[in-house]
Amino acid sequence: MTQVLAAGSPIPLRYHKEVIRYTLDKTALVALGDNLTANVLLGNLPAKSRILRALLQTKTAVAGVTAMTVAIGTNSASYNNMLVAADVKAAANTLYGDALTEIGAALQNLSGSYIDFIPSLTVDTAIYALLTVTTEKLKDITAGEFDMLVEYETLP
Repeated sequence: MTQVLAAGSPIPLRYHKEVIRYTLDKTALVALGDNLTANVLLGNLPAKSRILRALLQTKTAVAGVTAMTVAIGTNSASYNNMLVAADVKAAANTLYGDALTEIGAALQNLSGSYIDFIPSLTVDTAIYALLTVTTEKLKDITAGEFDMLVEYETLP
């Protein structure tokens, strides 16, 4: 027997999650040059993308600079509305973005619960990481590697 959906009946849709993964290692960090900050384009999400989470995982702690943070977002200038500035000088294999205190305002509601974020229904959205060192320059980094991940799904 074949089922036919009547006009106006819901049609079940299947979403699949996708992940942007961007890795920066010592060579790539040093190549960012004689700067205290750098904006790194992680990728462009298509219109109607629903961002589920942003994560940062240190593989090797950054060395050679006094302090370094990484934030992820879509809001220009601070790029921190998905992941607030995380210390990549912390120990290796540290994960950021798995606690409410680490996620940006776009991914939590006023009561502090996780929510999804749809930046635009009509245009593609650029996702950036903001890298910041406080005293030395990015070219002074002597070690470090970390992954930045953005998990999303695109609505029909």
